[in-house]
Amino acid sequence: MTYSFQGMRQEWRRFLRRLGIPFSFLHRDELRTLYGIADTPLPAIFVEKDRELRLWIDAEAISACRSLDDLEQLIEGRVKAVED
Repeated sequence: MTYSFQGMRQEWRRFLRRLGIPFSFLHRDELRTLYGIADTPLPAIFVEKDRELRLWIDAEAISACRSLDDLEQLIEGRVKAVED
């Protein structure tokens, strides 16, 4: 959904910029090495607080998204819930 064989999709890149929230993408091995997280099903979205990652959106919720729009709405909804 977010990547094609050519790299990150432009729509996804624009969405991430529009969010205005710092983010980084980690591969499974980086997640394990940097944070000791190895047993969480991926893909997943974490938030970092006090140098500790906490699961924010799990693989099941992400997999339920059938389109990039669905994924964007899921993320925007969670962001709004945190802001309120």
